[in-house]
Amino acid sequence: MRLEQFINEGPSKYWKFPTESDMKSDFNEYKVKESYKWERRAKQNGFRFPIFKDFEDYKKSLKSGKVISLTSSLFNKLPNSTNYSNMDDLRSLVQSYHRPRDINRIIKGFDNNEKIPYPVILKGSKGYYRLSGNTRTNVAMIKKIPVMVLIVDVSE
Repeated sequence: MRLEQFINEGPSKYWKFPTESDMKSDFNEYKVKESYKWERRAKQNGFRFPIFKDFEDYKKSLKSGKVISLTSSLFNKLPNSTNYSNMDDLRSLVQSYHRPRDINRIIKGFDNNEKIPYPVILKGSKGYYRLSGNTRTNVAMIKKIPVMVLIVDVSE
């Protein structure tokens, strides 16, 4: 992609703020894992805990987030990110998830120029952790689409 084309079309051509439905789904997944995974992650990364008091706090936190381009430097700081080079390997990974992701829907969305919800990354005083969007990020990287993420500061 030529630089001029990237500037004119911009990464926003591909990404959007999560819908209410997207946010509810991600928040519910967070709540299920709050006590047995997120409390430990919060301590390790310097997040407040509970990270989100309720769904309204979650929405408010996302709305105060900052959209940035995902750099290799930030990507390398995310302990829960994968970097697959092909869709078959990515499909194998997501089929092992408790809630498998629909890679074909994501691919079709990008191919049809539909905007996909930003992956969400939490920022704490000691580190970063991906809350959502690993599959979306991987699909975009495989398809050579610039990745935009929503950084949400939840520092303690």
